Amino acid sequence: MDMPVRSNMEIDAYGSTGWGCSANPSGAFTFTILCPGGDISSIPAVLEKNNPGYESRILPIAESLVYPAYWLGLMKSWPANSSGDAVEMLQKNLQGSLVAAVRRHTLRLLTDPAGCNLFADGGLKLSSTSNNSWMSKIAIFQFVARAILRMEDADPRIADIMKNADAAHTRWQTDGSGYWACSDQFVSGEAKGSRYYPRIITAALWLEELEKPWFTPERPAKLKSIAVDRPVTS
Repeated sequence: MDMPVRSNMEIDAYGSTGWGCSANPSGAFTFTILCPGGDISSIPAVLEKNNPGYESRILPIAESLVYPAYWLGLMKSWPANSSGDAVEMLQKNLQGSLVAAVRRHTLRLLTDPAGCNLFADGGLKLSSTSNNSWMSKIAIFQFVARAILRMEDADPRIADIMKNADAAHTRWQTDGSGYWACSDQFVSGEAKGSRYYPRIITAALWLEELEKPWFTPERPAKLKSIAVDRPVTS
């Protein structure tokens, strides 16, 4: 029986593919599935090579990391020994090969010379093959990139990219959707739908980005420069 098409966003941070296959504690199983041949420069949006989505590269692959980071911060506030070995497990996995691959993937997409995941105004393009972006998902991604993956520590270029994106996203709301008030769905930076959509509450995460993050990983090593002659979608 063929496996169902699965997005990489449906693969959790602990290495479970959702098909009843679990990774070892280091996440090596999932790392191999996501990055065949050890290529960790970018990860396909859909894992089946015969699916059109295999050519897409998406930023939201990182968003699921918001959950284990939140759990870790929450458990650290509990009474001593009440969480068993869960804190140690979370810390280990959040510093493992899978998260390192996600960090490299994110860096590749944000700094790709072709700008496949950036709009012309600097706003974030969630998918390299779609002009449709959701502010609610952008807010989660930016929070994860800054507070959990610490992308601005990993590469100095990221701070300017994020600053420009913040300015663009503000204009999307104040100018592009000013008549309709807060919107969630944008196409090429223009409000298209989901006005007053409840999910936009995730924009509140922007208010927490400058505060002490839930989880402070070891300072990531400076990542190697990305080759400039290979587009993200190849």
